[in-house]
Amino acid sequence: MPFLKWGGIENEDIDLSQFLQTETKLDKYIVGFGMSHLVIVTGTKQSGKTSLTGNLICNFANKGHKGLLCSFEMKNARTKNWVRMQALGADNLNAKMLSCGKEVYYPKSEFVKEEVDKWLENHLQVYDNSSFKLEDVSRDIKAILVNDKSIRYVILDNLMKLDNGTLNEKNEWAAQEELVKRLQVFAQKNNICIILVVHPTKVRALMRLNDIKGSGAISDAADTVIIVHRTTADFKIAAKDYFGWKADSTELSYDTLFEIAKDREFGMEGQFCGMYFCKKGKRFLNDKNEKTKFGWQKSGIQIGMTTEPVDDDELPF
Repeated sequence: MPFLKWGGIENEDIDLSQFLQTETKLDKYIVGFGMSHLVIVTGTKQSGKTSLTGNLICNFANKGHKGLLCSFEMKNARTKNWVRMQALGADNLNAKMLSCGKEVYYPKSEFVKEEVDKWLENHLQVYDNSSFKLEDVSRDIKAILVNDKSIRYVILDNLMKLDNGTLNEKNEWAAQEELVKRLQVFAQKNNICIILVVHPTKVRALMRLNDIKGSGAISDAADTVIIVHRTTADFKIAAKDYFGWKADSTELSYDTLFEIAKDREFGMEGQFCGMYFCKKGKRFLNDKNEKTKFGWQKSGIQIGMTTEPVDDDELPF
């Protein structure tokens, strides 16, 4: 039957177990990223979207959560190096100067590198993007979820790389809108949090919600939308004009602002969470002196897997 009796609907009380806490100031407003939710992370070029997703991986792992990362933005070796540095933190990195004068960072010892790698091995699986067919990605994700019930989240970076513009022979925007709606249903059916990185349609100093590709339909399907703002000189000028902020406004004292552009659960739209950024460790900091120590100092245990068939009807793309 298409309708359920009131008594036949399961009861659900909201508690912390239903959220992946980000360990950032976002949790003050939205508690965390909800299980069965679709979360969109967006922002202009080089605003910090990749740094945020890497930071989330480390923070989630620190809480014991396991997840999947499907990054089609850069080579997996570079992604590995990026997340590893975030897990290590500035205190466990050394610097060296390249002949061109650019400073780069690397683990201060082989020991800390190995400890971090063992820790991440137990909490994260990364999709092989060296050679893949787009139509296989969805099936591969589903296969992992079927066989490993401890997976709590999937990060997809980014929407444009997942869409080939031919879904149901629709135009590009319509295809992406349909894809996002399928992802939302997929998150609900599998009780996981899907974090989708989405790029804006155009580049400007101050991004707004309607700049997300798809003219509103994509953000409408999401449960949460976070816009990452890097507080550059251009952003500060635009923000002063748009929001009426003054030069000494608290918001403009931070390196980065996370804007809650949409929050279906608690209705906290329009809130800004200011964060500092450590360039050496690529970490977002709640305060300038924050020295988070992640759980790689005490390695976890790898969980075994069994193999079960995948239901094609539940695949989002």
